[in-house]
Amino acid sequence: PLPRVDYWSIWNEPDQPGWLAPQWRSVGSQRVPDSPRLYRSLVDAAVGGLDVTGHMLSTDTILVGETAPEGSVVAVGTGRHTRYLNATGFYQAMPAMVFVRALYCVNARYRRVTGTTASALGCPTSGSAKDFVNQHPGLFYATGFAHHPYFFLYPPSYSSPVSSFVPIANLGRLERGLNHTFATYGVHRTIPIYFTEYGYQTKPPDPYQVVSPAKQAVYLNEADYMAWKDPRVSSVSQFLLYDAGPNPLYSPSDFDYWDTFQTGLIYGPGTSRDGQIKPAYYAYRLPIWIPSARVRRHAKMLVWGMLRLAPKYTTRQALIQWEPARGGRYRTLATVTVPASSAFGYFTTRVVPPGTGSVRIVWRSASGHGYASRVVAVTVGR
Repeated sequence: PLPRVDYWSIWNEPDQPGWLAPQWRSVGSQRVPDSPRLYRSLVDAAVGGLDVTGHMLSTDTILVGETAPEGSVVAVGTGRHTRYLNATGFYQAMPAMVFVRALYCVNARYRRVTGTTASALGCPTSGSAKDFVNQHPGLFYATGFAHHPYFFLYPPSYSSPVSSFVPIANLGRLERGLNHTFATYGVHRTIPIYFTEYGYQTKPPDPYQVVSPAKQAVYLNEADYMAWKDPRVSSVSQFLLYDAGPNPLYSPSDFDYWDTFQTGLIYGPGTSRDGQIKPAYYAYRLPIWIPSARVRRHAKMLVWGMLRLAPKYTTRQALIQWEPARGGRYRTLATVTVPASSAFGYFTTRVVPPGTGSVRIVWRSASGHGYASRVVAVTVGR
């Protein structure tokens, strides 16, 4: 028999017109969100269909949301006085937080919408908060809320000035929004967050991107560290393994030729680099992150890592090694034991680098094959 499927995520980026349209609709003289209403009905149908076939919220992993982080906005003003207004064309992408609030029928202050506003959003104009929860159980009792916290042009730590965008650095916006929403409806749970897509497109192969393959490797390690540090994040899924091929319907000189995804760890078809490994491939399989790579002499430095290749639920060991800036052999500064209880092989440790140089993690498999992380330059001074 086929293995049972018990892991589901409903739809993909419903706040983007390429996946669900229209995003907005006209009500009188105003444009109001429409994709949240459509998605709400899709979640209801999916959860209902799964339930009658034996895949219940109480037994299976079922995710809702799958939101993209950004939408179409128009900047008004300059500097500190800049405001960002939603672009509300029928096929204009909706910012994540605008979508989430409309999906759950709350306003910017996380109070239930009423009257004509509720009617325009496809929300109930009567009934209790409990009634809404009972009518849409998937929104409140799904295993988790799925999100794609991309921010392609910037490092993971970069905060978006648009308050309705939710890249990884601004995940708190989504978390607080969901907390306030659930409290409004009297649902006492903290819903976990799943990053079901994340990655960085690279130049090359896409000449319209800004992130180099070397930077991609660094950014993926930083993002893994940020996700690990947030106890609410349950998982991170790298998208993609191979770059998507360019769109053959367009000329190679056309922007649309590259309007696919080049987030792979390996170069994909359609270029002379097809099948070649990017630096991110090696960085992804053995992540390392040093939050502060500049320390005083004789001071300890935090090293975070993940033994992604190591078997789960086994006792594993990693070496923290340092190489002097002037060159020479690597010296082991510490041996870290990761207990079997640490399923995914995360660890932190503090080491004292002898001087300016490079730090890496090394892990050896049971067969004796050694794997090394990317190297991180560290500076030791007064």
